[in-house]
Order: sequence, then C-alpha cells, then structure tokens
Amino acid sequence: MHALKEKRVAQYFTSIVKLYSTSLFNYALENKILDKISKDFAKLAEIFSANPSVLKKAAAPIYSEIDQQQIMQKEISALKCAKETINFISTLAKNKRLALLDKITDHFNLLYKSHLGKKNVEVISSYVMSEKEILELQKKLEKIYAAEIDLVMKIDPNIIGGLVIKHDNKMYDGSLKTKFENLTHKVYEEIALL
Repeated sequence: MHALKEKRVAQYFTSIVKLYSTSLFNYALENKILDKISKDFAKLAEIFSANPSVLKKAAAPIYSEIDQQQIMQKEISALKCAKETINFISTLAKNKRLALLDKITDHFNLLYKSHLGKKNVEVISSYVMSEKEILELQKKLEKIYAAEIDLVMKIDPNIIGGLVIKHDNKMYDGSLKTKFENLTHKVYEEIALL
C-alpha cells in the first residue's frame, strides 16, 4: 500500500514537471526564444551543481513566496537571465513549485534537444572512461540511432564492468553484474531441474 502511494506521488510530480516544462518550451518556441531560455537553464544548472543547497534553501516551505523569489533573484541576478526566465522562476515560487526547478530544467532541455534532432543517451560505466573511449562510443551510438547524440556519463562501480545504456524508455544492460546475475539464475534453474 505504501509503495503504491509513493508511486502515485512520483507520477503526480512527474506530471507537474512535464506540464511546466512543456508549457515553457511551447511559449519559447512560439516567441522564438528557445536558445535564450536554454542558455539560461544551462547557467542555472551550473549553479545547482556547484551549490545544491541554493535550490533547497529557496524552495524551503518556511520562506514565503516573496522570500523565495528574492533568494532566487539574488542567485540569478549575476547571470543576466532573460526576463521570461525570471518570470518563469517567479511563477514557480508563487505556485510553491520551486523545488521542482532542476527537474523542470532537465525536462525542458530534453524537449529542446529533441527539437534540435539530438538524442540524450545515458551511459553508466564502472569507471571513468577516457575521452577517446567516449568519442568512440558516441560515434557508434550516433550510427545506431542515426542522430546526433548527447552523452550523459555516469559512474557506478557496482556494475563491475561493461556498460548500461539508456535512451528514451529503453535500456541495454551489458554490465557484468547483470550477466553474473543471469548466469546465477540459469544455474539455479538447472539445479532445480535435477
């Protein structure tokens, strides 16, 4: 029962993220400011990755809508963001959705890259891949997908070796961990048949 409730909450927030990001994307597309908004979001992403507490502080429920707007405006004033970006962030603060800003920017960027014909592909490796390995992998994936690829590299030593590749709702799991698990299941199945 608890897991079902968590799943519904996650679906609810995912739908909110998609609603805001899609609305902003359509507005930006209509008004020919997609590049401007995308650049602003890239700057915001740098702030959030350098200092994750900024968004947590700004989105804290103890702050009023006005306080949240002021906190965010203090952070983004040096970035010289477009007025549309600032208005969008103010709207999020007003609607108590500021905590979703990083997810909204991520989804907006997916829509933007898709609009440009680029595909986002997440690659999970057990180690830090060299530039040469990444370029080779990117070229191979661009041939497979017949499109320009933006790789999102992640490291997870738990996969032991190999790669896990995720694109859209599909996943190729070539990790040694999964291969070992599959082999273990086959051995147990064979033993059960004896």
